[in-house]
Amino acid sequence: MRQAAREWRRSNEEAECLLARLDRSRWTEVRYEDLCADVEGTLRRLFGFVGVEAPASGARLRGFDHHVIGNGMRLDTTTEVRLDERWREALTPDDLAEFEREAGALNRRLGYR
Repeated sequence: MRQAAREWRRSNEEAECLLARLDRSRWTEVRYEDLCADVEGTLRRLFGFVGVEAPASGARLRGFDHHVIGNGMRLDTTTEVRLDERWREALTPDDLAEFEREAGALNRRLGYR
């Protein structure tokens, strides 16, 4: 858990360093939970941000081949987006304590508890 938490913290710190160099108008934040809660609304917001027209609601994503090697989603038969909180049952109290020690401050700063 220590290594995973450290990698999570460092990747987020690196992203913050990169974003700090950009004008706020040049980037947008997408929270996983927001995407899962409102796929259509989040995608509309993203399409607007990049300045392209959003496809019609329910546009087919499976109508053509996707070749992102290593991404297991390419083999899925559904395009459903749903919140995955398996970590709540999979992580032990010791795992959570280790994560807290390594990345808890950043986790809270990002709005998580």
